[in-house]
Amino acid sequence: MTQPSRFTTRFLTVTFALTLATAYLPHPVRAESESQRRREREERERRGAVKVRLANPAPGHRVESQRINALSTTVVNFEDLARKQAAHPNKGPVRALELEAQEMEDPLEPFGTSAPSFEIGPRLAPTMAQVVSPSPSQSYIGLDDIPMQDSLFIIIPPDCGGAVGPTKILQGLNNNYRILDKATGAVLSTVGTATFWAPSGETDLLGLTDPRTLYDPYNNRWIAVMQTISTNNFLLGVSQTSDPSGAWFLYRFSAGTTSVDFPIVGFSKNWIAITINKYSNIGTFTRGLCLAVDYPSARTGTGTGTLFTQAMNTHFCSAPAMTMSATEDTIFVLTHLTAASATYSLDKITGTASAPVYTSGGTLTRPGGAWVNSSGQLLPQSAPNCLQSAKMSR
Repeated sequence: MTQPSRFTTRFLTVTFALTLATAYLPHPVRAESESQRRREREERERRGAVKVRLANPAPGHRVESQRINALSTTVVNFEDLARKQAAHPNKGPVRALELEAQEMEDPLEPFGTSAPSFEIGPRLAPTMAQVVSPSPSQSYIGLDDIPMQDSLFIIIPPDCGGAVGPTKILQGLNNNYRILDKATGAVLSTVGTATFWAPSGETDLLGLTDPRTLYDPYNNRWIAVMQTISTNNFLLGVSQTSDPSGAWFLYRFSAGTTSVDFPIVGFSKNWIAITINKYSNIGTFTRGLCLAVDYPSARTGTGTGTLFTQAMNTHFCSAPAMTMSATEDTIFVLTHLTAASATYSLDKITGTASAPVYTSGGTLTRPGGAWVNSSGQLLPQSAPNCLQSAKMSR
């Protein structure tokens, strides 16, 4: 497939963003699809579908990889999108859009394992913080559960997230992106997630979920990621400067033909690493995926990366590190295994930006012993309650 020019004009970007968002959002076929998905999930629960039990990863294993290019590359300007959107507000009733019914089945932990087998660096005993965390210097309301600026849907759950830069905060929820002044909390601009991602060519604009937003203080770039439900795509945005209100490169990568869920994002000087869980067509976990995007290229408008496919029934919710170093060549990837046995795996991505190598770390044991998995409503995301559901502190 021939890719669009990486220097797409600002005029076309803004025009097509709003046109696509308007065209794809209020579509009745989507509602039927959601009802169908809910019925399928209820049927699986009624049949008592058997959950997959995770396997322990093999130590020292080099993970299978495939070089892939972005399906599309384009440029947007956040402030231009916000201004155009504000000039043409969406009209109509506010509606709820529940994404929860489309979630997949969590697998069971692997059976208990023996001692650690493949070490990456020295093992350190757990330590305790020696000082009390400082109190927030300032507190103000963040992005709340308002309807999507481009469709009037209220997304349930909102999936709250955000990142802090030198002078601004960029929040990303399922519904909207919002930029705030770091010092005062003043709202600077708001853009619906569908409006932001529509120029990438994504069509599942009511299936945008799991927003991840990071700030890289070493390259002074903002990183935004979302996934889609029906088209199974990774959506990646990289700002062109330290100002999130300015220009962004947007990339759309395919995760394959079967369902994916719950991306987790990390970075180093070489890569933006996005892990995600892959599922069968009946909603059971099959394996983890990891997309290592060439970060230096992504900062200049080229979307290329390496997709790593993990062994069957391994790497559920693996978490790549946000590497706080301007020189570290390795990204470490942590995966929880068994709470009762205090086991986890620590993988590493090495090599060059254009030729990464993923090596499995096998099974390690935490010196401090077992832990208890948390449960219940840890961070309740209740029904939308304007100005009450989300609050930012710093």
